[in-house]
Amino acid sequence: ADSAGDNEKAGQAKESIPQDDNVTIIKKKIAPAKPIPFINIMENGKTITLGYQLSVDRRTLRRNQSLLEFHKWLRIHTDCGHITRQETVSMIPPVVLNAKEGMSVL
Repeated sequence: ADSAGDNEKAGQAKESIPQDDNVTIIKKKIAPAKPIPFINIMENGKTITLGYQLSVDRRTLRRNQSLLEFHKWLRIHTDCGHITRQETVSMIPPVVLNAKEGMSVL
């Protein structure tokens, strides 16, 4: 279970609403996607951000009805190859390697 401090760190705020039959609904405010500062390129003197991090976990993304349209959009763009979803830590090796067009990497 998350503590209130953990949710604030993740950019989320919780609000509990008591319901009948001992059921509690928890509402969360989800922070907007944050740019990942080390996943970018320079183009025409401008920095273009290529990576963003969501403050919501996969399970919530799949199950929360208010995120249904966003989840569909993510699935469509992932299936088409327009975006790739992965953990932020998995993005570090390619950045450190700094491979350029035309290079071969084993």
